[in-house]
Amino acid sequence: MLFDQALTDTPPEVERMQIDLLRQAGQARRTQLMLSLSQSMFALSWHNLQKVFPHLSETEQKIKFVELLYGSELAHAFQQFLQQLENDA
Repeated sequence: MLFDQALTDTPPEVERMQIDLLRQAGQARRTQLMLSLSQSMFALSWHNLQKVFPHLSETEQKIKFVELLYGSELAHAFQQFLQQLENDA
């Protein structure tokens, strides 16, 4: 089943070919593609966060990144973890 054409600029015949190629690829190749896409998403998100919040320190940017991706509860726990690391050093 093809994705809703309103959400893509890919012609239907090209989308069919892409889906067929993904189906033919082995599990290892599909996993590799998924990991590559995830890595690219994180890198682009991090780069954008640095542009949007240039006034924050690197540590504050990391905490904000966790907050935006995973929520304030985990960001708070991450902040406490970083503070504990700093205190132990």
